[in-house]
Amino acid sequence: MSNEGVTINISKDETTTNGDSHGQHFYTEDGERVIVHDSYPSDIGNFYKVIHTPDGGKHIDKIKQNDTDLTGFNADLDKYPNVAVYFFLEERSEGPGTPLIIQFGDKDIYYVYDQKDNWKKAEGINSTTLANDLLKQRCKRNKTHKIELSRQFQYNCPICEAQIEVERQQVYTKYSLYKQYIAEEDHFSVSSFVIGNTPQTGITLPKEIENLYVYFHPSENGSPLIIYVPPEDDDELSNKGTFWKKSYRKGTIWEREEKDISPSNPSEDPKIVEIIGKIPETPPKSDRQTSGVSPEAIAGISCGVLGSGAAISVGIWRGPAIVSALKAAL
Repeated sequence: MSNEGVTINISKDETTTNGDSHGQHFYTEDGERVIVHDSYPSDIGNFYKVIHTPDGGKHIDKIKQNDTDLTGFNADLDKYPNVAVYFFLEERSEGPGTPLIIQFGDKDIYYVYDQKDNWKKAEGINSTTLANDLLKQRCKRNKTHKIELSRQFQYNCPICEAQIEVERQQVYTKYSLYKQYIAEEDHFSVSSFVIGNTPQTGITLPKEIENLYVYFHPSENGSPLIIYVPPEDDDELSNKGTFWKKSYRKGTIWEREEKDISPSNPSEDPKIVEIIGKIPETPPKSDRQTSGVSPEAIAGISCGVLGSGAAISVGIWRGPAIVSALKAAL
C-alpha cells in the first residue's frame, strides 16, 4: 500500500464482505481495511446506499469498481472521510448492481456516471431531489423507462427524457396497431406502464426488449386495450411473445391473454377482434362490491411485477380511504 491513501471498491457491500467480531463488515484493498455499511433511507424509495469508510481515519486515494479504476473525482477524493454509493434495491443479487450516484461525505457533493470509466460532478442534486435523481439515473444507466401506452406520436420518457419513437403499423376496421421503440438504444426495459399519469398494473415488466406493440380500439381516436411484447432480441413480430389485455376498458388492471395469436398476421386478425369484443367496460357488479372495496382501491394496491415474476412494490395512492375500506372489510 502506498502512503497516498486507501482505495474504495464500490462493487462491495455487506453481502459480499466479511463481518468481524464487532459486527462490522469490511474488505481489504492493498492491505488496508475499509468498513462497509448498507443503509436504507426511507426517503429515497426502492434504493439503498453503501457507505465505505477507510479504517483508522485514513484518506481516500482512489475509487474503483471491481478491478477498474474510476476517474473524475480528483477534486474531492481526499477531502471527505467516506463515500456513499447508491443502488437500486431490486437489482441486488450477487453484489449491489449498477452504481447510480456517488456521494462524498454527508454533504451535497454528488457524482453521476459520464462515460466509459469516468464520472462527473452533478450540479443541482441535493437531499431533497435525491429520490428523483436516483430514478433518473436508474432510467439512464439501466435503460429502464416509463412507457406511456396511449401515445401515438413520439414522446420522451417522463423520468429521463429519452426519446421514444412511436410508429403506426396498421389501421384496420376494428383496431389500429402502433410500435414503440427507442432508436438510440438497442434494447430497453420497462420500469412501469402508464396511461396519462395513471399507473397500469398486472403486466409483467419486460426486460431487454427492442420494441413493443399497442393495439387501440376503435381504430381512430381509440384507447389501448392490448399490448404485444416480443421476446428478447427479436425485432420482428413473432408468435413467441406475450399478449396482455385490459381486464376492463375503464380500469387500470391488465391480464395475460392465453389465446394462440400470430402477431405477424398481415390482415385484420379475427382473434384480436374477438378479444377486443369480449373486454367489458367495467367490472361485474359483484366484483365492484367485493368486500366493500372499490376496483380503484384494489388497483391501488396491485403489485408491479418484474420480468422475473417477482413483486417489486405495493403502491397505495388513495391513502387513508383505502386503508379504511380494507379495515371495514376485515
